[in-house]
Amino acid sequence: MGHERNDHKPLPQIDLHRLVWADASRRLKHALHAARVRGEAGLVVITGLGMGNASQAPILRTHVERWLGTAEARSLGVRGFRRVHRDGALEVELVVPRDRERVEREWEEEERDLEG
Repeated sequence: MGHERNDHKPLPQIDLHRLVWADASRRLKHALHAARVRGEAGLVVITGLGMGNASQAPILRTHVERWLGTAEARSLGVRGFRRVHRDGALEVELVVPRDRERVEREWEEEERDLEG
């Protein structure tokens, strides 16, 4: 069950729990872009509590939180985030794009650059 916005529609979710950062970051970027293009106000990112590793520390959540504060995240529309669901997830607030076609073109160009 997703966190709710003011209009009572649940925010979309992505479950990164049990992924390594390299895989999680790729999925997160795609999910953020897709949510933004759909005009979503945010996204719930499930990271888990971090109790499934030897150090019993939130490794993935730490990586995600650090990345969400970067210029790259802001370029994907991230305005901010907060911990939710007993700290096992992050609710990410997004800037809704005014020009969705431009956002799509930029994303496609970036994907081509990464592939080539």
